[in-house]
Amino acid sequence: MNAHAYARQSYASSAQAVKTPRNIEFTILARVTKNLQVNARKRKTDFPNFVQALEQNRQLWTIFAKDLADPDNQLTPDLKQNLTELADFTHRHTMRILSHKASVKPLLEINASVLRGLQDGANT
Repeated sequence: MNAHAYARQSYASSAQAVKTPRNIEFTILARVTKNLQVNARKRKTDFPNFVQALEQNRQLWTIFAKDLADPDNQLTPDLKQNLTELADFTHRHTMRILSHKASVKPLLEINASVLRGLQDGANT
């Protein structure tokens, strides 16, 4: 391996290792959302895994809510308020889904919207 190829390989591996909090949030939310989508499709044949995916999503939104309440959180007050309301909605709506009174679609739409916001913010 020549020096140029070695440098490129070394840089690529270290560049992947450095992730911003926004990148980490995006990656985790994308993974949780995909898991929820997949298990929502199999809801009738594998309800326990659907429930587990819902719980994973709810737990993630609990973590987001705790972070939003942290005085050191640097998001704008309006954005913190909006995201906190989404976290509250996610918890209430999850209970409605488990009671067979609601669709999972709004949770998927919320997650997709937040993913777009995280992605857009990373590009600015």
